[in-house]
Amino acid sequence: MVTSKKFTLKLLKLTDGVSQLSDCQLYCQATRPCRIKLEHLELGSHNFEGFDIFDAFCNLRIFIEQRNWRILCNGARIDAYPSPMSRNMCGGSKLYCLKMGQPTKRDDLVHIFAEALPERVGTVEQQYNYYKKWLESFSASDRQQKN
Repeated sequence: MVTSKKFTLKLLKLTDGVSQLSDCQLYCQATRPCRIKLEHLELGSHNFEGFDIFDAFCNLRIFIEQRNWRILCNGARIDAYPSPMSRNMCGGSKLYCLKMGQPTKRDDLVHIFAEALPERVGTVEQQYNYYKKWLESFSASDRQQKN
């Protein structure tokens, strides 16, 4: 039998300028293919799969984003993203908090399901765009140092 870890997280519903908080349960299986099961009173019970935990979690986020929900954890932070090595070694369960123009350090590592403030989270697309800008800013600062 494959074991899974259970996490209780906050979901934020965004409707007509009013926000509503509620709890959800996530059950995560970290063996490949990785799976996450979402249980929520309003959204129901759904399963998501991916290459690693981060990939499966992004699939879950796309599902809830289409219904105007956000999940309040580090995995949904706009400024957090896993490195390729983190994805290999930690299965996508650890992410780096990214600072424009700066390389990541071990101190920047956070757990995907640790709580995050509502103002820090965004969509999968916003997170990926921030990651691309971070990569570009890091490259730009490298070029400036060489000149």
